[in-house]
Formats: sequence, C-alpha cells, structure tokens
Amino acid sequence: MIMYYKKYIKIRHYIREIGIICIITGLIRKKRLKRLQMKYCFDSWHLYPIEHRSYATWIVNYINSRINVDNTAVEIGCGLGEIINSIKCKNKCGYDICDKVISAANELFIHHLTRFEIGTFKDVNNLNIDYLIVVNFTAMIDPITLKAEFKNICKNNRIHRVVVESVNATGYTYCHDFSNILPENFIVENESKVFYPLKRIIWVYKNSDLSE
Repeated sequence: MIMYYKKYIKIRHYIREIGIICIITGLIRKKRLKRLQMKYCFDSWHLYPIEHRSYATWIVNYINSRINVDNTAVEIGCGLGEIINSIKCKNKCGYDICDKVISAANELFIHHLTRFEIGTFKDVNNLNIDYLIVVNFTAMIDPITLKAEFKNICKNNRIHRVVVESVNATGYTYCHDFSNILPENFIVENESKVFYPLKRIIWVYKNSDLSE
C-alpha cells in the first residue's frame, strides 16, 4: 500500500510540474520519435520528448528570453536536438558522438535552420558562441577529463555563456561543481530550481572577460 501511495505522489508531482498540455503534446511527439527509433535504432532514453523534460524547457525559455536572432548557440551531446532546435537564433548547431541520433535529428528537423554534426568538444573550433549548452551526459564523465575538455573548447572558441547541469541521483557517477571545472573567468549568472526525480540543477555561467 505504501508503495502505491509513493507512486501516486510521484505521478501527481510530475503532472503538476510538467502540466497536462505538455504531457499530451509530448505523448503525441513521442510517437514520431518511436518511428524514428525503429528506422535508426538509437537508444531508448532519447525517446523522452522535450515537453516531458522540464529542465530542458527551462533552458530553452531562459536562453530565448535573452538571445538575439543573429547570435550563435551550440549544444554538445544534443541527442535528437530538441533543445538546440528550440533556440531562437539563426546560427545553431548540435553535436553528438552517436551517428544514429544525428541522422534522426537531421530528418526530424529537416526544414529547420539547425545543423547537426557527428562530434564532441574537440570538433568545435573558431566560433563566436553566445550560448554553449552541455547537458545530459556530463554526470558520467570524471571531473579531470571534463575540465580538460572545457579548457580546450574555451581556448579554441570565443564563448560568452555556458549552460551546464549538476545531477545528484542514484545511477549517475558524478555531481559536478562547475566552478571547479570551467575556467576561472566563468562566473555563475543564474541557476534553476531543482528538477526531480534526478535532483537536477541547471547552471548558467558567464564569461566575465567578455563585454556584452
């Protein structure tokens, strides 16, 4: 009985956080994502639509309230690209090391401006990036490796802001403190609320060396 009650509380909290409209819209979108999965055979965890990920909509709403249409946004580990494609600027690109999801993303957003490429940190070079988004996978990378990756990408590009996450949940190896991972000139500009059930917090860091 206690188990069913806890499950009920969890479902009620989820509905309250996401909203009925987003749940229904997400279920409709999920059907299309499943068809793409059958075609490209990517991992099932990519099937969670953006409407069912409140942290993802927080990222999109935060950036879109501040970004200019001529700005540049880049996402590393973009998966099917729903976050980066929702950013309202002309210059945007999503990178992922999985060729299957990149192929699916290119089909999913074939009539949109977003470019999708197979790649990761080292493949982003010589860009003026207003928002660099790095979420959904960093909790599985050790801090020493992650620090080196951010050092190199910040060295090889002009990056104004970085959007990252900390995840404090069972099954995730690392809960990063990005103040110790990003270069020292990046300072916290904003943080989100805690998104359950993974106790996820989104952090926005600003490059203090660059003027607006």
